Amino acid sequence: IRLTENNYAQTCHRAEYRVGQECCPMCPPGNRVNKHCTEFTSTSCEPCADGTFLDQLNGQTECFPCKTCDAGLKVKRPCTTTSDAVCGPQDGFFCVDRRGDGCVAAQKHRSCKAGQYISRRAITDTECSDCTGETYSNGTFPSCQPHTKCESEGLQQIRPGNHAADSECGPKHDSSNKTVIIVPVILVAVIIVAVAVAAAVMCRRNKRPKQKTRSYSYSLSFIYFRSYSLFFIYFRSYSLFFIYLICNLWILLKNCEFP
Repeated sequence: IRLTENNYAQTCHRAEYRVGQECCPMCPPGNRVNKHCTEFTSTSCEPCADGTFLDQLNGQTECFPCKTCDAGLKVKRPCTTTSDAVCGPQDGFFCVDRRGDGCVAAQKHRSCKAGQYISRRAITDTECSDCTGETYSNGTFPSCQPHTKCESEGLQQIRPGNHAADSECGPKHDSSNKTVIIVPVILVAVIIVAVAVAAAVMCRRNKRPKQKTRSYSYSLSFIYFRSYSLFFIYFRSYSLFFIYLICNLWILLKNCEFP
């Protein structure tokens, strides 16, 4: 009997699997055995569920779970019912353990320094090269970038660029508008000061002898010197400047005695 069983076992074909004394037909890839064959029935097969696979003819009652990619890896080829998932390195990583056409472990590329660019993502690690000329890179660029030309964008350069950073641009200061405002202010100020000086001279002529020397000297120097000092300190506050001049002129005229 043993000899018969051994002889019988050897008669199962390559596309069959043994269950007891029966040689059952294998299920095709992507399918698993639902029920084994009997003397009177063939093998009952069932498709693998999502997330599982069988990539060969088989007599398996369970499908294999699909592979999940580890840290630093991404799905290069998704899992199907007839093939497992294949993983590859994520951007910024390189493979350190290859299996077939896939990767099972990856390592992060080293970063280039500021002033360098990534000249090549090698299969082992990053290769860096230095920027030259009027270009820059923060260490993550695949090539050095030209410095921004502020003038071509209607801006002025605040800080020049270097190999590690771009040029810094800012809005242009419109000096023409400031000139349009300052020139009339200066003219009006000169007129007011001239009136003040004339008033001081007239005041001196009409003052009593005991008052004239000190009052005239004080009034003239106070109006002339203090007004110009205030103008240079507060030249942006035009209204304050004119109020100051007019008030001092009024004080001067009030203290004068005109015929």
